[in-house]
Amino acid sequence: MGRLTPLLLMALTLAAALPAAASDDDRSWRERGEAEALPLAELLQRADLGPGARVLEVEGKRKRGRALYEIEYVDGTGRIYEVLIDAVTGEVLRREEED
Repeated sequence: MGRLTPLLLMALTLAAALPAAASDDDRSWRERGEAEALPLAELLQRADLGPGARVLEVEGKRKRGRALYEIEYVDGTGRIYEVLIDAVTGEVLRREEED
């Protein structure tokens, strides 16, 4: 139970950090027949952005027939990263630091 509280706090922090367009992205995937896509909040948890992370931008895209989210975020140290996540499986495909 003690471990659940920090995880819950992290999830709430990440959810609060989402830009307003995030729910639009969820709706957008569902309108395009991607009902099997995981909710963005769950994908952010799976991406493990780290403590103090803040989401800057979320973009839904399709590459080679896969529904993907490209998420730009700043970590707790101020470094900016981009992570590419499969919207259906939650698999992190790429994570790189921005220049």
